[in-house]
Amino acid sequence: MFRPPRHYLYLDAVARAGSIRKVAAKLGVDSTALNRKILEIEDELGMPMFERLAKGVRLTTAGEVLIDAIRRNLSDIDAANAQIEQLQANPANAPLMPEIKRIVADLEAGRRRNPASIPPVMRPLFSARLQPY
Repeated sequence: MFRPPRHYLYLDAVARAGSIRKVAAKLGVDSTALNRKILEIEDELGMPMFERLAKGVRLTTAGEVLIDAIRRNLSDIDAANAQIEQLQANPANAPLMPEIKRIVADLEAGRRRNPASIPPVMRPLFSARLQPY
């Protein structure tokens, strides 16, 4: 199964929950590290992704644009995983399975090997400072 970058999942969770601290506690991540990562992404964007409030956070317009892109990407990954599972379930596709697994592994490794292929605004999402996946 191809896994999306953890940062996609973290940012989506923070946007949905409206709280960095709640998401960090739920996911077992240090809230300070999560907040630092968000600040790095905001620095890369050149504008805030979240508005800091007394009781949480709220997406800015720039944050909404980025979260929409992340959610589309997560949806695409889910769809690809579902299609791969269908291929795996069909015995006629058995000869193709090693090739499919290689392609998925290459996709995962490609993010790490060729960061230049990642759009600059998305590069902070691929760093491994929070947790490797």
